Amino acid sequence: AELMEYLASFLSSRGLDETLAYEIANLPGVTGVASLLKVEGYWRKKAYDIIIVDGVPSGEALRILFIPDMLGRISRKLLGALAPLTDFASVVKKVVGAPVPSRDLVKKEIKVLEQMEALKRILTDFDLTSVRLVANPDYFSLSNIKRTYMVLSIYGINVDLAIVNKVIPETERSTYLKGWVEAQKKHLEEAHLNLSPLPIKYLKLYGCELMGVEDLRKAALELFGDEDPTKVYFKGKPMTVRKVDGGVEIVLNIPYVSKEEVEVERTGDELMVYVLTDIGRVGLIIPLPAIVYTLSLKKAKLINGQLHLYFQREK
Repeated sequence: AELMEYLASFLSSRGLDETLAYEIANLPGVTGVASLLKVEGYWRKKAYDIIIVDGVPSGEALRILFIPDMLGRISRKLLGALAPLTDFASVVKKVVGAPVPSRDLVKKEIKVLEQMEALKRILTDFDLTSVRLVANPDYFSLSNIKRTYMVLSIYGINVDLAIVNKVIPETERSTYLKGWVEAQKKHLEEAHLNLSPLPIKYLKLYGCELMGVEDLRKAALELFGDEDPTKVYFKGKPMTVRKVDGGVEIVLNIPYVSKEEVEVERTGDELMVYVLTDIGRVGLIIPLPAIVYTLSLKKAKLINGQLHLYFQREK
């Protein structure tokens, strides 16, 4: 809060409308980071056996967590060394015409950076943290978790399970729902291909909204049965990005297909991978990482269930 106040006052001192200054100071993702920092505190105090965070994994929040890496330890030491100079804040303010952070604020900034470092270590430790993706069997919902899966993979955060919710039973014979059941079947096949090798569990669409502990217990029993729901179901990455001579290589897991069944096409910042399946031609829309935005797709190879994509700069 103090950091936001300082940033807002700094922007106001440069002539920006005060209301707009506060809006800009409330940076995207900051709220998400603040919530996650509470998790770091709970973990440090060993307050709980298991901590469950129910929410959207914000790409902005995850990006902010890597600020300490970008600053580096030397920058933070320099920040600490500058703290004594804040005693001359009133003099500096008159000279530069802008507020100077207080000594306490500088110390708090350093502490927050250290907390963010600790939180990043927790989130990227596959033995401590995993994410579970939840989606409905429709195009929009599944597209969202595909992008989330890619972003989490890039940030080195493990996803151990996907849950597809509200699946209409195929035994449902209602004429009204027939179209939904057919569309859902295709979406479920695409989910299997897009999220492989991630395990997927399915929860049926119940006849009414789940309300109360007993309904939740019933759904949990359907999902996990006698299994321990806290166990880590999978450790791994759906996408590996690495620099190679002259460009970048991306490796995707696409098991159980031959090269004759795969076709690759790039469209902007997305990759279209078409796979022939028993229900027809299925398209995988794969969001590309920013590192290859300015590169061209040169070749693709399918090796042992992995699709190797090579990107290079145009000569």
